[in-house]
Amino acid sequence: MRTDNRIKYCVENNIFDSLNKIYEAVPSGQCQGCTKCCHESVNISMVEALNILHQYYEKENGEIVIPENIKMNLIKYYFSEWIMPKKCPFLSDENLCSIYQARPLPCRIFGNRSRHAFNKNLDLVRKQNKRVARAILMDLKLKVPLKVINRTIEYCENYQRGRLLDEGDVNALYDSLINLEGKLYFSGVMEEMMMNQHLVGFFIEAILLNETYEVVTSKLLQDIRLDILRSIPMNK
Repeated sequence: MRTDNRIKYCVENNIFDSLNKIYEAVPSGQCQGCTKCCHESVNISMVEALNILHQYYEKENGEIVIPENIKMNLIKYYFSEWIMPKKCPFLSDENLCSIYQARPLPCRIFGNRSRHAFNKNLDLVRKQNKRVARAILMDLKLKVPLKVINRTIEYCENYQRGRLLDEGDVNALYDSLINLEGKLYFSGVMEEMMMNQHLVGFFIEAILLNETYEVVTSKLLQDIRLDILRSIPMNK
């Protein structure tokens, strides 16, 4: 199914309205704008990605138009994420979020977690990074630098929180998001492989599907990335 038809389905079936209700359940707070947390490609649901496209990049005729500077940021991030940490491709030159009103759930809850919930999630992320690094080494013969595997975004002390979210609160928010995404899956709007994408990966696919699908495939792009990465000496 084409991206514009997926967006149309979400609009006609109030999927985006339901998503906004989930977002409204996240306590409000005041970010100081340091952008220290804006340096990774967060996991994102299909409905959230479609919501970003709908709010920021969809034209009245349904055409998806992603600005050239955003495209370049996405491509640079995609090719270098296994080598060095980079800031989110959607941060502007002024360090402002260009998709702020539609930012995904991980971005919304980051400053609102309790320290206990934050540290527990951080442990899970580190373990996941190590598993992924081992898989990349075994399957692709590519060694991911330790600085990438062990990269840590510190707990934010400067965020002015309205109410702290404990582990149960966070799980409830994600359960609601998963249920919403399930509606897309069981309605045939999305395939299983589209679940639990990461932000950059989804938009790379969106660029390919909407502009260069006949010439460039995601498999070819992945192969090009691996060739480039293998030619670069990896620092420990």
